Amino acid sequence: MIHRVTTMDTEKKVLIVVTILFAAVIGWIGIPFFQAEAGITGTKHDLSQLTGGGYWTGSSDQVCIFCHTPHNASSTQTPLWNRQETQETFLAYDSPTFDGENYFADQVGHQPRGDSKLCLSCHDGITALNSLLYSFEGPINMLGGFDQLGDVYYPGSPYSGDMGPNIGENFPGSGGSGYTVNNLSNDHPISFAFNNALILDDAHGGDAQLRLPPNGDAVKLYGVNQDQLECSSCHDVHDDSYGSFLVKPNTGSSICLTCHIK
Repeated sequence: MIHRVTTMDTEKKVLIVVTILFAAVIGWIGIPFFQAEAGITGTKHDLSQLTGGGYWTGSSDQVCIFCHTPHNASSTQTPLWNRQETQETFLAYDSPTFDGENYFADQVGHQPRGDSKLCLSCHDGITALNSLLYSFEGPINMLGGFDQLGDVYYPGSPYSGDMGPNIGENFPGSGGSGYTVNNLSNDHPISFAFNNALILDDAHGGDAQLRLPPNGDAVKLYGVNQDQLECSSCHDVHDDSYGSFLVKPNTGSSICLTCHIK
């Protein structure tokens, strides 16, 4: 029996191949299939004009464009990254009880690496939220000219009780104090190897005070060796179900107690 290959057969095959490839790319970059925009819409990470409140643009209804673009993306960052990298140098966390100095990815300046640096392309407080690599709509303007987190989150502002978004503590805008601090010294350390060697060093010959996240836990480690603690270890930028974009509920300090033995 001879089966004729029709145009419809070919179109079906092409559609199947494209669907499989798209799903593979989405899985490779770590975004749950068809979930990212559904989770981010209406949250503080939704800067589109559709969000209806908070800190947003009046010129674009695109939800994803402030971080991602399907074309002309960054050649050095994934996934399809659409933002200028922060150019700031940060004061890193340090403490007499912190034994991770020798485990930072950047051994010289202890600077953020990996996806933590991506987060700081907004959360340093000084890099413009609309500082994009590509926009098919042209330049995107933020309402009121507030294009940096430091324009909104600064001492004495209406939002000064919630300074969390301005991680870098930079206040460059009018109303702010007009200075840059680039201070990460009062934030949980990031971009360091959290592994068994560090746990052993931290114990100082006694009982372990730290432990690795269990397999399958929402708290995860990243990097080539799957041992780097980054912002995304505890935060999911696409899902605010638990508040503060946490990866799971922090009832009873459960996120902290994932790694800290108390």
